[in-house]
Amino acid sequence: MKTLEIIMWLASIGAFSAIGGLLWKYFRVDIKNVKIRQIGDYALQAVQYAEQIAGKETGAAQKQVATDFIGKLLSEAKLDKLFTPEQVSAEIEIALLKLKQLGGAL
Repeated sequence: MKTLEIIMWLASIGAFSAIGGLLWKYFRVDIKNVKIRQIGDYALQAVQYAEQIAGKETGAAQKQVATDFIGKLLSEAKLDKLFTPEQVSAEIEIALLKLKQLGGAL
């Protein structure tokens, strides 16, 4: 009987909704971080793909190939609505820098 009274008291002061709110915020941040890491992986794949497909093209043409490729990957993963074109472009630039550091891009 005491346990039920404690649960009812916690419910009356809103403890469950506060705990639920904190858990929801934590999981939202965690999910967003996972998705950000995922777009970084996609961007690296896109840059490598552009190097293979459009290696002799200009930088702008290669970036367009990479942008199209990452757009396709994001769309297939149903993540395309979560990122703006500017964010995708920034991730491609970061991936290009990483690839250059590894010696994989000209």
